[in-house]
Amino acid sequence: MKKRNLYTLLLLFTFGIASSFGQEASTLYFMDKNPLRHNLNPAFQPACKFYIGMPLVSSINFNVGNNCLSFEDVFQGKTINGEKQTVSFLSKNANNGIDGFLDALHNDLRIYSDYNIGLINFGFKVKRSYITFSLSNKSDVQAIIPKAIPEVLLKGNGDIDATKSFKIEDLSVNASLYSEAAVGYSYIINDKLTLGGKLKFLYGHANLRTDFKDMSLTINKDEWKITGDGAVELSAPCVEITQKEDGTIDKFKFDDDNVGASDFAKAAGYGFAVDLGATYKLMPQLQLSASVVDLGFIRWHRNLHSLTKKTDFVFNGVVYEISDKDTVDYGKEYEEILNNMYTVDNNSSSYTSWLTAKVFLGAEYGVWDNKMTFGFLSKTYILRQKMFEEMSVSANFKPWHIFSTSLSYSLLDGCWSNLGWGINFNFGPVNLFTAIDNIPLTYAKGDDFIVPTKTRGVNFSTGMNYVFGWKEKKKKEEKEEEKEDYPLPTVEDSLATDSAATLPEPIQIDSSSTADTDTLAYEVDSTIEADTIPTTDTIVAPELPLVEPAMQEEKTAEDNTNEGRLWKEALYGIKFEEKQHLMIINPSSYKLLDEIANYMTAHPKATLLIKSHYSLERGEEYSRFMTREHANLVKGYLIDKDIDPSRLSTEGVGGEFPIAPENTEAGRAKNQRMELRMFE
Repeated sequence: MKKRNLYTLLLLFTFGIASSFGQEASTLYFMDKNPLRHNLNPAFQPACKFYIGMPLVSSINFNVGNNCLSFEDVFQGKTINGEKQTVSFLSKNANNGIDGFLDALHNDLRIYSDYNIGLINFGFKVKRSYITFSLSNKSDVQAIIPKAIPEVLLKGNGDIDATKSFKIEDLSVNASLYSEAAVGYSYIINDKLTLGGKLKFLYGHANLRTDFKDMSLTINKDEWKITGDGAVELSAPCVEITQKEDGTIDKFKFDDDNVGASDFAKAAGYGFAVDLGATYKLMPQLQLSASVVDLGFIRWHRNLHSLTKKTDFVFNGVVYEISDKDTVDYGKEYEEILNNMYTVDNNSSSYTSWLTAKVFLGAEYGVWDNKMTFGFLSKTYILRQKMFEEMSVSANFKPWHIFSTSLSYSLLDGCWSNLGWGINFNFGPVNLFTAIDNIPLTYAKGDDFIVPTKTRGVNFSTGMNYVFGWKEKKKKEEKEEEKEDYPLPTVEDSLATDSAATLPEPIQIDSSSTADTDTLAYEVDSTIEADTIPTTDTIVAPELPLVEPAMQEEKTAEDNTNEGRLWKEALYGIKFEEKQHLMIINPSSYKLLDEIANYMTAHPKATLLIKSHYSLERGEEYSRFMTREHANLVKGYLIDKDIDPSRLSTEGVGGEFPIAPENTEAGRAKNQRMELRMFE
């Protein structure tokens, strides 16, 4: 087997042809102004109405490293004979030497190298839904080496007369090159819960997979022996493996002189994967999130080669004559043993390889009207029934939609020494972002280069996208429009147009009157003080349960019908309270809600709009959250009274329509109300 050909193949799999996990740096997880963070959790909805990525530069990510070794575990700076030198742990001048190197190793050494290019990215909002589409080229490269292997190779058997056994069945290599087309969908269930998912079609290009079972290594003074079952599956173009008469490997040839990117672009297999995610707002300031991504497989069916373990590996040492000591090829001796261990099957059947699934668990707490948040993120890799855990804490500053930044600190394999940083800009329609996990903080200088000494790996993401329709901009424009009319309330609020007035008193209708009982008017008592706080006791209940809102003269009868009829008693008669950290309806409101339910039962064609208002004392986001909560509680109560949910609609408008100044307690009390309108 030509070493150069083998090394070339391994490098192609390790570093990819043009492709990664496909996962952005974890630092982006809490940067909600970035349109692509749904790649980490499909329930995350971009803050813009529409985005489209710049082809080839929409998203570029790479991830390389290992789970336990840093540069200083392998190399050390020493002063030898007055000269500064860099020596490896194998040098006699190294501190701790081999023992220090083995102490740094975990039970399983995981090595990874991944890269991703986003070819096409776009998404758009449809009411409560968000739909995304992406096309990207990826690789998923993982190698796991049990600690027993380097331990045996470096130290051998300490007791020459003893026999030792080591389990090495975790030894594995998985490398895949593939393209991915993904369609994502997320939906806002209510003001607390959002669900999302992605369906991914995988177009495989090349793969290398090992499958070892019950593998163990036994060593003594006479021999080293590897036992157990093992197989190597390969799907790659331009590879030729010939066999001897007994089926063992004769030659391994990789035509690297004629291979090109186009050879790896052809389909060698197909597969599917899914992403699933959810977010839940436990409190206005606290959001929980969870997702699993890249849960899928590829079935390989072209360019197949299979190597199956035929016999045990037995190494008895290298025998040579002293006169030939300078010409002995140790590599050839090992190669012959390995070649005779495996039989070749060039007509092997299709096989399946699994992607490396990732599980994210996040919690984010916001302050300063969510302009500053603190996040906790757990990230777990699931590979061949093995799990590798990462955790990080972050501070996220997002004062405007045009700029946000995040600083993270990560725990990787038990080591809190990994700083991450991300930044996101939105210059008009142009979105630019860059994020890096595990920033190297300490370096060693060489003659012509510098090397990070403590970093085990790095994850880098960058990209450019076009974004349109920012929510915050729209809210600001609406707020400015309302401010022009303030403090006069709109006619649609059906309340007094004079800020010094309280709720209008209904005109009493004599039963003998010829007036239409479906058309009642309001009178405004101008003698009431502006700061009078309306309460349930001070509101005079109408003779009829439903009261028609006051209308301007120019309003037509059709407009009158479209506004619905206001249930006046409900304006301040429905109250709420907190019990064991849960928002509930105050029992004093049950009687009124039962009357509403009875009316709807008696009028099966009637529908009800439940519109909740709240003050802005604690900020716009909190106000909107509370109004949605209140409206949903009323809806839930009526559903429990056997009212069809399709007849009920809710709207939590926050503090968008104040009827009194917010700078007094009385004004804020007036603004906090329930507007129930009946349509028949």
